[in-house]
Amino acid sequence: RTDSERGALGNWCPYRDYARLGIREYFLFQPDSGRKGRRLVGYQLRGRKYLELPAELGPGGGSEIVSELLGVSLRVEGELLRVRNQETGEDYVWHVNRQFRMKAAERQSRLDAEARQVAERQSRLDAEALRVAEQARKTAERRLAALEAQLRESVPEGKHDA
Repeated sequence: RTDSERGALGNWCPYRDYARLGIREYFLFQPDSGRKGRRLVGYQLRGRKYLELPAELGPGGGSEIVSELLGVSLRVEGELLRVRNQETGEDYVWHVNRQFRMKAAERQSRLDAEARQVAERQSRLDAEALRVAEQARKTAERRLAALEAQLRESVPEGKHDA
């Protein structure tokens, strides 16, 4: 078997069946970014063999594969596969994208709730700090007034230095 027949799946070779069925293009996408090797590979049937579609430099510097047959470009973004209509330039939204967006929205909602709780706690702490500072100021003023009164009582009348 040739390397293109083995492809990314090792020795298992469904590609001859693909050709027999007339599948003119196929793509392999590996969403796990921790896995070694290319994460997106495309093949196009030419005669009786599949040839690898070239990866091009896409927007944002990542590689993308363009399928003229389907009129789309495919690009890996994080754990997702971005599929863009070549004619309109619009991205297709896939189920996994919706799930990803829902999870991201839920995560953002939790973070917002936690931020509100932190802000409320900080507000309570600030109020408590102001209360304690005001209490300390009043205590200091009472103590100062008591010391001044004690000093006046201990110094006889008329003996004050001016």
